[in-house]
Amino acid sequence: MKINFNKVKAIFWDIDGTLFSSEEIIADTYRQAFLDIQTSTTTKVKIPSISDILEQIGKPLKEIYQNLVPELNEHERTNLASQVNGDLVRRITYGEGKYYHNISASLCALHSRGYKFFCASNGCYPYVEAILRVGNVIQYFQKIETLDNKSILNKIELVAYLLKKYNLSAEESVLVGDRKSDSDAAYHNKIGFIACAYGHGRESEWKDPQLIIKSLAELENYL
Repeated sequence: MKINFNKVKAIFWDIDGTLFSSEEIIADTYRQAFLDIQTSTTTKVKIPSISDILEQIGKPLKEIYQNLVPELNEHERTNLASQVNGDLVRRITYGEGKYYHNISASLCALHSRGYKFFCASNGCYPYVEAILRVGNVIQYFQKIETLDNKSILNKIELVAYLLKKYNLSAEESVLVGDRKSDSDAAYHNKIGFIACAYGHGRESEWKDPQLIIKSLAELENYL
């Protein structure tokens, strides 16, 4: 869908790879959690490489752990995910991780122009909330809603749910993100997709981005 920037009222934001990068903290977090799970299960578990982990960023949590540790049962994968996310939230709260350049100023500027902000993340609520709170941008967003793994299983369904709940039309909305899941969510909901070239994704992942930006400040020139 071609974006008519004059009609846009709502911006759906991916979080990791768009506003924040967990790359600096994710390797240690996963490594410790995998070491712990090795001592609590008889199943042999391989510690994934940083490239394996980064390849999973942006996917729903259940999918991430099914891909990384298919040898574990669902209960064990849930416990592993809980430990990883708890540690990530703790680290973010203590100031670890990296916010992309000037995101607070850029979001403030866009919000002041009247755009409504929504989260379009596959991450769990505590993780998303911590990033927005510590980054001092949470006040710009509508109520944070995330996958519930019941009626909302992926980002496509999350965006569809938010469009309906807030009575937004496709032509009034754009999604800003860096991964295939962002591109897919925009494509299937027929809303404009703005790709972040500075995030974790690659151009080969994106399906018909209408705009590719190298920084959030660049987005201010279009909206």
